[in-house]
Amino acid sequence: MSRLTIALFVLLFIHALAIPLALHVFAGTPRHLTIVGQAEQFAQHSQSDDSWRPMRAAKSYAVHERGHDIYEEVFFHRHLKFQYPPSALFFIGDTSPGQLNAISWLALWTTAGVSVALLLASATQQKLVAHDPRERILTGVAALGLCLTFYPLLKGYTLGQIQVWVNAVFALATWAWFTGRQLIAGLSVGVACLIKPTLAPLALWTVLRREWRFAAGIAIVAGVGLGMSIASFGLASHMSYLRVLSFIAQRGEAYYPNQSMNGLLNRWFQNGSNLEFDDFAFSPYHPWVAWGTAVTSAALFIGAFSLPLLRGTRDRRLEFAVMAVTATIASPIVWEHHYGILLPIFAMSMPIIVRAAPAGRATPLWLALSFELIAQYVHDTQRLANTAWNPLQSYTFYGALLLLFLLYRSLLGARETAREWT
Repeated sequence: MSRLTIALFVLLFIHALAIPLALHVFAGTPRHLTIVGQAEQFAQHSQSDDSWRPMRAAKSYAVHERGHDIYEEVFFHRHLKFQYPPSALFFIGDTSPGQLNAISWLALWTTAGVSVALLLASATQQKLVAHDPRERILTGVAALGLCLTFYPLLKGYTLGQIQVWVNAVFALATWAWFTGRQLIAGLSVGVACLIKPTLAPLALWTVLRREWRFAAGIAIVAGVGLGMSIASFGLASHMSYLRVLSFIAQRGEAYYPNQSMNGLLNRWFQNGSNLEFDDFAFSPYHPWVAWGTAVTSAALFIGAFSLPLLRGTRDRRLEFAVMAVTATIASPIVWEHHYGILLPIFAMSMPIIVRAAPAGRATPLWLALSFELIAQYVHDTQRLANTAWNPLQSYTFYGALLLLFLLYRSLLGARETAREWT
């Protein structure tokens, strides 16, 4: 076996067995509060209704009060956290809970399968895995195990989150981008933006980079989808959605699964509930939190838009990864399950980063640490909620920042070799 295959099996052992067992035995964490518990719920097709409940409420109001402002009633009056664009309502239709569950189940498998294919293709391209069928199968098995125990992916499913659908569509977009099918990649990102607008900054990036086929794909889907949405739900709801986004950006959430700078600052200033989710309220407005969130997001986007451009790099694979990671973590609310889109990013970029070796021989260790911080769940950090150590609750956010750092270092010209991996 290649060193990459061995490393993946070692990481799988540590991630899916050693760490959950250590948390259970030494920290007293109940099994259902580890990734093992999440995997068991997935195997049992057990799903809640985190997205479906507010979406059904919004859909019902839109049907019975056609043309009226959905958000004024559902979000501002009823205080239900319907935070999706009106176009997202097209995707649930009149489907039953069982059908929604089945779609989410298939979406998770799609994300995992595409991610495995991406890893194998990227590793082969970087000559980190041989063409030998036996080795490729073993590498794929290890990669699939890591995918099916990736906490953000599992959490999205068990919550009943439409984010799982976004993950699948984005995984297909990443595969299309990696294989040079920019139009299909753009179409896929456009679909994802109709469900959640988080990845919309990729549209600006692709224009700056003059990737016109990708831009055309996003424009076609977004244009048609927005037109249909305005025709179905009225212009007032779409204008009101901008108010919703502004309202959320000014406040955010202190609840610990919000793995963003906004969540970190809200928790640091004890500005809202850290340990309990409020179905009907956000954190109160706090000027330090609002400004800290805005400045951090601006800095992240300035870096993503300008640094690769200044160096004139042509590696669009890593640029695509940088933009996707940046668009995700720069949001004021980044729940743990939103990090599900990072799975195909890891799969595509990990072999490239290993080959670039931005941290020398320690590169694989830093990559593994980044993966674990994002893919693992450490329930016991909640004990730090009311202490000065509560920034440690933001470990997923730190893992994403570490991944972003490695991507930048690889993108901007690290050229040390990684002979030990060949």
